[in-house]
Amino acid sequence: MAIAENDKEGSRLWQLVAHASNVGPVSTWGWPFIQKRINTLVGAQIDLRQESPSRILDRVITAISDAPSKEIRHHPKRAENDLRLTIAWLLERRNADVTDVAPQVRHFFVGADADVEERVRRAVSTGSRAELQTAIAALHLVNEQIQTAKRERDFERRELFELKSDLQGLRAKVARDTELIRELESDKAELERQLEDERTRADSDSRHHAHSSTQREADVSTSLQRIKGLVMEAGEAVQIAMRRADEGSLRGLQAAERRITSAIDVITGLGK
Repeated sequence: MAIAENDKEGSRLWQLVAHASNVGPVSTWGWPFIQKRINTLVGAQIDLRQESPSRILDRVITAISDAPSKEIRHHPKRAENDLRLTIAWLLERRNADVTDVAPQVRHFFVGADADVEERVRRAVSTGSRAELQTAIAALHLVNEQIQTAKRERDFERRELFELKSDLQGLRAKVARDTELIRELESDKAELERQLEDERTRADSDSRHHAHSSTQREADVSTSLQRIKGLVMEAGEAVQIAMRRADEGSLRGLQAAERRITSAIDVITGLGK
């Protein structure tokens, strides 16, 4: 509390952070004290360990901007130190990206109408050694980010081109597969039609064969009956002739009768 009362503008605290030759004291009590100072600006309900760096910086900027104009006029250094301490804390303790921080605080340090390129040119051409080093380092960082962005853009373009090529290939394959499926379905329908025709023909042939077989059996049975009747009549005629024949003819007629009887037996067996 004594430090806060004796360093209301935060100048000593900023000097400690900016020019400390040993980071031990800063890490031990400097950063925790700065964190409490930031909490005073944004409100204790904001968790500085969880909230995003950009949101924290926005809240600090809002707190500074919403301060009464009289207070800002009488304590401009305190507002600047609070902002710079917040930026330092975010970069060192929250690992914020410097390129994300710069756009948020640009209007505090570079006017809207300022010729930024001319200021950088002067810093490089006639500025102090520190200004030259800072400007060159900043330009190098920006150039690296531009090159990285270009590489990422080129990579994305190549990926997009490859994806488009793959998509075209897949569309062509789908078209070929669709045509093949259509042809196979057509062949399947034709084969099913042929199979149905064969089944119909087979059923018709089976019925015709069954009818023909039954008809042939009936015709054979009828013919056998007729032949049997004729043979039986022949046998009866032989028996009559045997009663009237002499002894020599009788033996011949008996032999004829035996053959006729055998023929009748055979015909009877075929008719069963």
